[in-house]
Amino acid sequence: MSFAQSGSPAAILAAQNAAASAAASAASLAAAVVQGRFVSAPVALSAAVNAVSTFAHGLGAMPQFCKVKLVCAVADAGYSVGDEIDLSGYVDGGFMTVTVSATAVSVRVALSGSQVRVTNLATPTVTSTLLNTSWTLIVKAYK
Repeated sequence: MSFAQSGSPAAILAAQNAAASAAASAASLAAAVVQGRFVSAPVALSAAVNAVSTFAHGLGAMPQFCKVKLVCAVADAGYSVGDEIDLSGYVDGGFMTVTVSATAVSVRVALSGSQVRVTNLATPTVTSTLLNTSWTLIVKAYK
């Protein structure tokens, strides 16, 4: 039996990626639940800072794994449109709490001065303050 026939991780991932591409192309979808994966619609970072953002994931069970990411909407700090920054370990001048339930993921981002600071992508020895209007926040959850 080949790996593809046995439901190998590579075959499953290929099927998930194909399904995710098809789902993302439907303009009416604000969020996609595909093969146990949820990707939220983007929320403006300016609206997410010092607030609670709640995303109904529709997975039908508590996700086993969750990521919170910033997505560049306008070039900033050496990052290009579409680049993602994983906020899972973010600690500079604030904190983030992610609460997960069987129906939703809530993200609380509390920052001193309402700013996110990161390493500049173009100049790694420089720390840059991101423009909140140039970034969106998304949640990715996996069942």
